[in-house]
Amino acid sequence: MDNTYTLLREFAGSWMLIAMMMFYVTACLWAVSPRRREANADAAQIPFRNETLKEEASLAEHGTNTAPEPAEEKKESV
Repeated sequence: MDNTYTLLREFAGSWMLIAMMMFYVTACLWAVSPRRREANADAAQIPFRNETLKEEASLAEHGTNTAPEPAEEKKESV
C-alpha cells in the first residue's frame, strides 16, 4: 500500500504536473488565437442580445420608427 502511494505521489508531482501545465497553456493560447476572434466577439455580445430584442419589440409595439430622420443640409448663400 505504501509503495503504491509513493509511486502515485511521484507521478503526480512530476509528469502529471507537466501534463496539466501544458494543457493550461494550450487552452489559454487557443482562447486568444486569431482564428477565435469572430467567435469571441460574438460571445461578448450575448448579454446584450435580449436588450436589443426587447427594444425592437417595444418600438414595434408602439409603432415608433427606429431610423433617425436625415438631417437637412443648409446651403450658404455666397
